[in-house]
Amino acid sequence: MGGLTKAQKALIKFEGCLDHNFILQSATHDARQSSKIGVFSLLDLKNVFGGLPHCVIMKTFRWIGLDVEAVCLIKVLYDGCYTRICTSKGTTNPIRINAGVRQGCPLSPRGHLFLSSTLLLSQ
Repeated sequence: MGGLTKAQKALIKFEGCLDHNFILQSATHDARQSSKIGVFSLLDLKNVFGGLPHCVIMKTFRWIGLDVEAVCLIKVLYDGCYTRICTSKGTTNPIRINAGVRQGCPLSPRGHLFLSSTLLLSQ
């Protein structure tokens, strides 16, 4: 998949989390054996699917090289999105959705991958 870094382990044929754990254990073991200091950084993204503004999502798709027509098509899917909440006392007014990838959409997992890869590649 274009735009993805090999450090990204989601949506691949093997268990990527196990690979990351093995690398971390090996690096920790090597640091201890050589009496060197090991410095490790872990990134935990809170609300990764719902937290990114739509404008950031569109910029990311352009950054990875998605053509303008495809980005415009995706933008149409996201522009003007809203939801309502139904309760026992009635339905709320429309609530605008300005952030997050759409759950259940086939684009959601790849959209998330591209966004997180952008974070990894920009370091």
